[in-house]
Amino acid sequence: MSTERTWPYQPPKRWTKANNGRLLPLNSDAWRKLRRRVLAEQPLCQYCPPGTVTPATEVDHKNNDPADNSRENLVSTCKPCHSIKTMADLYGRPARMGCDENGMPINPAHHWNQKSREVSDR
Repeated sequence: MSTERTWPYQPPKRWTKANNGRLLPLNSDAWRKLRRRVLAEQPLCQYCPPGTVTPATEVDHKNNDPADNSRENLVSTCKPCHSIKTMADLYGRPARMGCDENGMPINPAHHWNQKSREVSDR
């Protein structure tokens, strides 16, 4: 087996169906056009809590299938929400949503909210 490289050397493409399941490379014109369309149709983050106005900067695959680029599967999101959702999907970690203006956690499953719910149920 020869280890010699022929010049000009072409390294393997980073984004291929074989490596990560994507049909459209993230650096392709087709993906950029689709991304612009999604962000134009939904300019605000779709995952932020109700009442929060955050500009969307990224596009997420709702069903976590990078090969499914149908418009119904693409959602505009902000960077923090996209990271939270990705971590939850990949590693099963609960979503951390931050706090409201009073410093109380927004996430209803947060243990602080569980205690306040127990007190209000009495």
